[in-house]
Amino acid sequence: MAKIEGEGLPSDLYQKDEFLNIINSKAENDELSASFCCVFFDIKGFRSYYMNNGFDEGYQVLVFLKNKIRDSFPLDIACKLDDGEFVVVTDIDDIERFISRIQRDFDEVYIHTGMDLHAGIYYITAEDNIAEEIIEKAVLACSSGDSVGNGIFKYNSENIDDEILMKHYVVHHIEDAIENGEISIAYQPVFHTLSGKVCGNEALARWNTTEYGVLMPKDFISVLEHSKKIYLLDSFVIKQVCKDQSKIKKIGMDPLPASINLTRLDFALADIADLLETELAKYKLPKSLIRIEISEAEITNDKDGIKAELERLKDHGFSVIFDDFGSEYSSLHILNDMPFNAVKINSNFLSGYKDDVKPRVMLKNIINMSKELGIQTIMGSVEDEKILDFLKQSGCEQSQGHLYSEALKMFDYPIEQFPHQFESDEETVFYDAIGKVNVLSQTPMQDIGRFDPDNAYYNHRPIAIFEFDGKILKPLMCNNDFYDIFKLLFTNDVKTIQELFNTPAIIFSKDIKMLASQCVQDDEIHSMEFVTSNGFNRIMLRKITQSKSLGKTAILATAEIMTENDAGTRVMQLNSYLKFLYMIYNRVDIVSVVDDTFETVYENTARYSQKMKKGSFSDAIKKFADEAIYNEDRTDFIEFYNLNSLDERISEYGTNHITDYFRTKDIDGEYDWLMYLLIPIVSEGNRMFIMCSRTLDAERMRKLPDISQSGSEYYDMPSDPTFLLLASDAFTETLGYGSFEQFIRNTFYLEANLTEDKTVYMHLGQTGLISDFGETGYIQLPFGEVTRSMVFSQAEPEEHEKMYEFYNRDRLLKEYENGNTSGRIVYLEKTGSSEKPRYQNACYQIRRNRQDDGVHIYILKYDIDQFKRTNETIRNLAERDTLTGLFNRMTIGKVYEAFISDPETKSLAMILLDLDFFKQINDKYGHHCGDKVLQDAANRMQNDLGSDVYPSRIGGDEFLVIIRNHTDKEVDAALKAFSEAEKTVDYNGEKVKYTMSVGYAVYPEDGKAYNDLYRNADNALYFVKENGKNNYGKYDKRR
Repeated sequence: MAKIEGEGLPSDLYQKDEFLNIINSKAENDELSASFCCVFFDIKGFRSYYMNNGFDEGYQVLVFLKNKIRDSFPLDIACKLDDGEFVVVTDIDDIERFISRIQRDFDEVYIHTGMDLHAGIYYITAEDNIAEEIIEKAVLACSSGDSVGNGIFKYNSENIDDEILMKHYVVHHIEDAIENGEISIAYQPVFHTLSGKVCGNEALARWNTTEYGVLMPKDFISVLEHSKKIYLLDSFVIKQVCKDQSKIKKIGMDPLPASINLTRLDFALADIADLLETELAKYKLPKSLIRIEISEAEITNDKDGIKAELERLKDHGFSVIFDDFGSEYSSLHILNDMPFNAVKINSNFLSGYKDDVKPRVMLKNIINMSKELGIQTIMGSVEDEKILDFLKQSGCEQSQGHLYSEALKMFDYPIEQFPHQFESDEETVFYDAIGKVNVLSQTPMQDIGRFDPDNAYYNHRPIAIFEFDGKILKPLMCNNDFYDIFKLLFTNDVKTIQELFNTPAIIFSKDIKMLASQCVQDDEIHSMEFVTSNGFNRIMLRKITQSKSLGKTAILATAEIMTENDAGTRVMQLNSYLKFLYMIYNRVDIVSVVDDTFETVYENTARYSQKMKKGSFSDAIKKFADEAIYNEDRTDFIEFYNLNSLDERISEYGTNHITDYFRTKDIDGEYDWLMYLLIPIVSEGNRMFIMCSRTLDAERMRKLPDISQSGSEYYDMPSDPTFLLLASDAFTETLGYGSFEQFIRNTFYLEANLTEDKTVYMHLGQTGLISDFGETGYIQLPFGEVTRSMVFSQAEPEEHEKMYEFYNRDRLLKEYENGNTSGRIVYLEKTGSSEKPRYQNACYQIRRNRQDDGVHIYILKYDIDQFKRTNETIRNLAERDTLTGLFNRMTIGKVYEAFISDPETKSLAMILLDLDFFKQINDKYGHHCGDKVLQDAANRMQNDLGSDVYPSRIGGDEFLVIIRNHTDKEVDAALKAFSEAEKTVDYNGEKVKYTMSVGYAVYPEDGKAYNDLYRNADNALYFVKENGKNNYGKYDKRR
């Protein structure tokens, strides 16, 4: 037997290539007679033993078996094929006895190790002349031959089926297949569950063979793993995926992340991290485009080793996905111990989903647990719409399966014909942020943006997630409990959550959008209460995330039936208070629009005998008009209760009710002005409204018909209800007016017919605060001409452009068509004799006029200067340092947090400045001089440090400055010039000189959190002060 040394192989055996050459040569020369056989030895369980006990122990097993083979077949041809596999060609008689002896010796040493030695025997024939085929038949004998002893098998061609032959084809042709281009990559799209767009792909290998056609992964993956050649395939997949991603970039598209499945053998037999780094660098691709998937089965046999490899991958910047979660018993331990970014749930959990509640309970708990651990969830093998809807309600972020798409080869479709939409980078960030919300949490609102292990419980809380672009609230998910609360507001025309929240004619829709608009502005919880036939309800909204580039805000919504949650407290109080509310009305009726019937809920006939006979509401209201309404008001009164135009009028007024005033007969036969209200409601799907009437709460309002007569304190005040609505809303929102009369005297009111483009009415204020504009000659002039003249003559020049757009007739008509019937703007204008411009507020309401059927706009302009400036003063006191006018400590912290979350922020530097020997200046010159020094230092920071600079005073002689979007070199140059500049103030004829010490740190390299960056900037400042002061320095972690 030849003694050939091979790297990493036991000596005294032939290397594989030499072995094959010898056998081929002998076969060619007919030196292998029928007496020769090929014996294949296979150590079963060697791979697990080697993985668990390490290289040295595994090597000793191979050396032991090598020696036994050498001693038993000293004159024969033998070699080591692979780890745990040897082959011998011999002509020894009674070969089974020799094999049994080797097995016995092996068992004596390695008993209880989980390893067994098996052997396959193939007797060579005259037709056998290729070494690989001879070995292959011995290998087949070991796996599928006739048993001739304990663990010894003899080749029998009748036992060899196509599947076994195919497996051996896989093992012996994988290298050629890769080299010849037989292996291709198909990509199965991964979708964001909420957006329905492709957010990534899973790379799957396909093998197109000449003998077996297309082989799927299930046909060759396990075979390659067993033969320890899987690393050849997976290395090829990594290279090909990077190559494909590069092709996508070259055609001008943004590639999506692709996940690649790896095994523990890949890490043992190749340097995966190095291979990934090399291929990505080759094509100049970011690491975010590659994600690594590893299944649970791959982890259980070598948990510590795999953990070390996965942590290394994460350190290199790669995301790791736990594939096939739930297929083994140790899943929960692995999820807790391993550094996973995401978990892909095993499709077995979907088995029996429709008929059994258990899979749903288990899935919800897995998703909830993953969310609490901050791990993303992915569901594979989704093939049913109901399952997809369940995943949305449970908060599963991503999914894939044949419901969406099968695996596709790249460019199977022309790009423009690809059947699915791709997410942009901005959309991926947006929907990933939404996915972090745990909709199964007991407190989802409070959990936004924080991790709380105490809230690991899931519930059936009514919950939904909306996407808001400022106009449309698009539901991304909505669970059944949420739907059940709001379906009571549905009508024949409104049958979905989307329609209920976005139909302009529905007041609820307008209110909910106003609530959503508040969420866009801050991170607070905003709520409102509403009523259904189930009782009192509350909806709460809170911003999840926001994308300025997409123009979208994600909003979390939760709802509750207060009758259930607050029984005995809140609801009982509301019901008791409602009794007092009834008392301000003369009567309250519930009217059914469909049935044309009504029911009286409350009636007080002490002053007004307003009897309405049971039966048809239309008949009853006409009879009531004839008997109780003043003759001149009856036509308008009947029109007010016209059910056919009710929805249109509600929409035009933009309120959740409409009101009007009619003279009504009292018990003495006199007529008084009463207010009549119509409030639309929906009860169990039926359109209804509440009809109320009440006396006016001010004696002067009963003089409505005389309101425009000379001598009235509301001289020339319009009596149109829209003006009253605008004026009353504005008065309640604007502090600073002593009374409603004072407010009215400072208003300007304009009504115009937008359809015909003409001004129809103006009301002018009675003081100089609103300039004297709008002679009667302006009536009937084009609306645009009047408003442009008004803006040009009154508004400050810098306000002209936005004011022209605000009054733009085309824009206003388009807004009305889109259901937006109101607007407001704040601007500056010169008024009266005052040289200083004053703040004005202009607001409008658009509705269709009943008389001419035209679209009319009602504009109210009023002075808010005192109110605005008072608010600014208060805000400055809260945000600014009173001595220097700089931001204070609290405000600069908010500025910092706003900047680091702003995508426009490219760089950030935090600078701490401290006045040197400031106490001596105060002691020598007095505190008044010290104040001048502080003010001078503040002015220098504002003027000398460049643009995008935000200084603050955070203590007595301490300042903090944030410089944004400047390079390190620019910051250093600015601080150098600032430190070297001479700083003096004039005080009592003397120049008082002062110096400052400066230390700074840069985001994010020196810290990301405000406190971390502050601490490091303070360390830099301390170093400067310890080394002579009057200088500047950057944070250095080595100090």
